[in-house]
Amino acid sequence: MNNLIKLADTFHISLDNLILGKDTDALVDSGEFVFDPRKNRYVRRYGKMNFWDFLAKYWWTIIVILGVFSLLFPSHFYG
Repeated sequence: MNNLIKLADTFHISLDNLILGKDTDALVDSGEFVFDPRKNRYVRRYGKMNFWDFLAKYWWTIIVILGVFSLLFPSHFYG
């Protein structure tokens, strides 16, 4: 079973596609998620999202937070 998992990961295909020759209907980003047969679901390839992953994906939230903060407390930004 471990070798099948390694083969599927090497060829970037699912185990269903490797063994049965059919594609699954789920659209999953293989760069971010990988199928874990022990849990029988897709899990993040590199573990939980850290702060830098969050910033890379949701950078615009920092701009919105700073904009709201500058409107609420203009003396901190404009002297």
